[in-house]
Amino acid sequence: YKSKEIKYAEPGKSFTIGYLQSGGSVGNIFRAAETNDPEKPAQEIRAVSIGVGSANVSGSIQIYTSSGVMADPTSGKAELPAPQTFVTDASGLYTISLDKPVYVTAGEYFSVVFTLTTKAGEVITVYTDKDLSSTDGSLTFRNETAKGQSFIKSYSGGKWADQKKTIVS
Repeated sequence: YKSKEIKYAEPGKSFTIGYLQSGGSVGNIFRAAETNDPEKPAQEIRAVSIGVGSANVSGSIQIYTSSGVMADPTSGKAELPAPQTFVTDASGLYTISLDKPVYVTAGEYFSVVFTLTTKAGEVITVYTDKDLSSTDGSLTFRNETAKGQSFIKSYSGGKWADQKKTIVS
């Protein structure tokens, strides 16, 4: 099996800040690498990462899979029997080991979704990875975010916004 740690936020890339109300979510969609044996999992997801700019955030993680292109990060089949929970103690980049690995097959689409909560009324900041240019054109950050890849939902019950199309900060 090919083992790969999926990261939502990777050091060394330029970040913008996304703002979420308690219950908001962020998610990324990936496609599993092709292998010579389609019966064997192409990837084993053992850990996921997220960058938060807020302290004392509670969160949950769910992994979704789909044989076809996903319209948003939750449009597939939930793979964890129940979302796995975690708590941050300070702002920073967190890598969270999954209680049980998730296996995806070659060519399959999958997503990692984080839903975050905090005390009522507090805004949660998350690091998001997207293209960004200054308004006067003097500064441009180029990232690897593609259309249909990175999403943010600012509040519970809200709609997913594609990071390629939306300015978050």
